[in-house]
Amino acid sequence: MANLELVIKTTNRCNAVCSYCSADATTGGDSADISIDLVKLLLDQAAELVEEGRFDAIQFLWHGGEPLVMGKSFFKDVLRFNRPGELIHRIQTNLTLLDEEWLDILGPLVGKDGIGTSFDPFADTRRLIHDDYRRAWLQAMALLGKREWSIGCVYVLHRLSMDNAHDVYWFFRNLRTNSRLSLRVNPILHVGRAMTRHCDDLNLRPGDYASFITEIGEAWYRDRNRLQVSPLNDFQAAIVNGSQITTCEYAGAEGCVGVRLGIDHRGNVYNCGRAVDAGAETFGNLSSSTLRQCLDSPIRKKLRNRERLLLSGPCRSCPYWAYCHGGCLFESHMMFGPDGSPTAFCPDLKRIFSWMIDRLSTYHTPDRE
Repeated sequence: MANLELVIKTTNRCNAVCSYCSADATTGGDSADISIDLVKLLLDQAAELVEEGRFDAIQFLWHGGEPLVMGKSFFKDVLRFNRPGELIHRIQTNLTLLDEEWLDILGPLVGKDGIGTSFDPFADTRRLIHDDYRRAWLQAMALLGKREWSIGCVYVLHRLSMDNAHDVYWFFRNLRTNSRLSLRVNPILHVGRAMTRHCDDLNLRPGDYASFITEIGEAWYRDRNRLQVSPLNDFQAAIVNGSQITTCEYAGAEGCVGVRLGIDHRGNVYNCGRAVDAGAETFGNLSSSTLRQCLDSPIRKKLRNRERLLLSGPCRSCPYWAYCHGGCLFESHMMFGPDGSPTAFCPDLKRIFSWMIDRLSTYHTPDRE
């Protein structure tokens, strides 16, 4: 058995206006928040899946928009309805609303290693409406450091990043002690605000992803891998030890469709959080379907068939299949449809794997030990 991750899009509201927001979070208009009744239903149905033996545990990732705009009473209710031992919780937040009281509330729910965030230290792509994003984010990081909480940071790669790979590595490397911070580099996706003409100068061109990952990888190797950087750690473990890829977009059907769902504030159930943002095909709505029924949806079964199509077609003889499994299923379907096409980043990934295999042979020579 495995754990199932539920990405809960709690709201489309946000206190920030980020240039490439994939959720296209809004700050006004009609309320678009998940109800506490729907949350309780989710917690109860998730616990039932564990009790029935379908999964070892269910992990909730509270997402947005910005989940902290839901308010402290909302997360107090989540904690009140929680089922410890069966349900695990994490939260993805921009941190800018965080204070001591928030940590007192979130601590019993997510623990000291259950917070993820995003930050761009060098480009003006993330802005708050009523405050300075960088100042508020760094203050929150200092607060987390004072409490000795770990943090997982996402860096969204865009065109303005291309000359900053070395600086990005060392910014996050020096931000906290190595055991308290990890970094994940995600390429900007053509979803939400990134689809507008205002992001034309941010969207990646062919080859950009490979160029950035190999450049940040050089800094990572020179630093003896002291910072955990995804997907570099995953790729290296797979190449050296044959380890299973855990980064979701490279984990294949069992590591993606098999263990993830995305749920929006209305109770619509999708394959993942990215699918929620893009308004992809749903597996059902929790007003009329249970989580169990959504897991058994024919649409979900069709998505799981992608690997068979890839292995009988474009990926049949690829030596790197075990490292990427065709790339992000959702990104592939979004761009090419359900016809078994690999990710648009396929040429970039081949460059990355070739570079890493070559780099490992150099890095592990005796005179470097």
